Amino acid sequence: MFKSNPNEAKNDPAASIPWRILAIAGIIGFGFSGMRHFMMQSEAWDLGIFDQAVYLISQGQTPFSTLLRFHILGDHAAVIFYPIALLYKIYPSVYWLLLIQTIALVIGGWIVRELALQAKITPKWATLLMGVYLLYPLTFNANIADFHPETIAVPAFLGAVWFARAQRLWQFCICVAIILSCRDALGLSVAAMGIWLWLCEDRRVYGAIALLAGISWFVIATQVIIPSAEGGVSIDRFLFRYAHLGKSYSEIAKNLIFNPLLFLKTLFTFRNFEYIILIFAPIVWASHPRNWLPLVAAVPTLAMNMLSQEDGQRTLTDQYALPLLPFLMLIAIATVANPPKWLPSRRAILAWSIVGLFILGKYGYFTFYIRRMDTWAASRAAIALIREDDRVLADARLVPHLSHRKVIEQLGRQQSEPYDAVLINAKRVWAVRRAMSEAEIQQLQQTYGLKQVFAQDGIVLLHR
Repeated sequence: MFKSNPNEAKNDPAASIPWRILAIAGIIGFGFSGMRHFMMQSEAWDLGIFDQAVYLISQGQTPFSTLLRFHILGDHAAVIFYPIALLYKIYPSVYWLLLIQTIALVIGGWIVRELALQAKITPKWATLLMGVYLLYPLTFNANIADFHPETIAVPAFLGAVWFARAQRLWQFCICVAIILSCRDALGLSVAAMGIWLWLCEDRRVYGAIALLAGISWFVIATQVIIPSAEGGVSIDRFLFRYAHLGKSYSEIAKNLIFNPLLFLKTLFTFRNFEYIILIFAPIVWASHPRNWLPLVAAVPTLAMNMLSQEDGQRTLTDQYALPLLPFLMLIAIATVANPPKWLPSRRAILAWSIVGLFILGKYGYFTFYIRRMDTWAASRAAIALIREDDRVLADARLVPHLSHRKVIEQLGRQQSEPYDAVLINAKRVWAVRRAMSEAEIQQLQQTYGLKQVFAQDGIVLLHR
């Protein structure tokens, strides 16, 4: 079912079009994410965090993040970083993370097309749906927002559904394992997917496996792995986002049962209404209620984002909405497979997708980045003066260029660590304020016993 005919491309020139689209999407995606990092606009949180951890794993060292101040598994139990570290053994470079992210999202586009073909949709419409996925603003935005392992889970979710519908058990289990390896909270999404597969897709075995695996992993990750990871902390460090619902997770669960109005008041807000519109706007043509069943699997992600006090969880500019993306595409596929009378033409849908990316895509940030290139050359020159074994304190946007070491910290979050080097972009101290005064730089010199060895275009390097 999933093997293509080797003579297909020869007999039909149009058969190569999807592969060309995927190749172009990959080049554009990696080009934008790589360029953002090259322009020194990537950030300590989260690219610097993950790059340091993967580098340390590749060197056979404990992946203790000095940015997080605990073992990387104490973050979200993302064991996926361990196999990724094999690439760093070939050559240690942060660009591996950016490339993996782009490839994962592009593979998602290919699987969307295969799911459409599986649903007996014509090749032209299947290719269009692949394009809808690639043009969905979240696909582009998540690709350039540093690196997050949730992007790897996107094609794995799509693959799990693909294999469940084809009744290919081992491939399904592999996809579920990949999803769970990316983040603790994805266990809830996998469990919800299991409920959907059981009740709505008549795949009871697959649904039971996903439900059991998802709940088990969430419990193990949050109650065992995260708290016990070396230097790890309790999952309660995320509680502040839901503090309005209870003082502890047990109290939140109790309030859900005995005080549901508290949750309803949080859910039914104008900000959440905007969020729902934002999510569905790029595929508004696929919003017929009869095709909404895949949203059962999206309930955990929607609930976590809509109940949170963090507005950043209600956008299409970061990774928080990524677990929704596969199921939004399933809604689009179901709409084309069982079209309503008012289904727009392929050209209209493509045009709408392009407009959606034009309005909601973050590509416009690059004009802002270009204006900040005045410190690029000086930053490169200063970085070249820092030794590989130096303990470094640096501005947030310089951290990802210095994270291949045991000690790297973000300026503004420093401890009493005896740093060997402090690298400052005095013009722009991200997450602190716009600029740093000469007196503050001198104070850093005195605090850590360093000398100023480089100063050019606002870039200042203090070294032991």
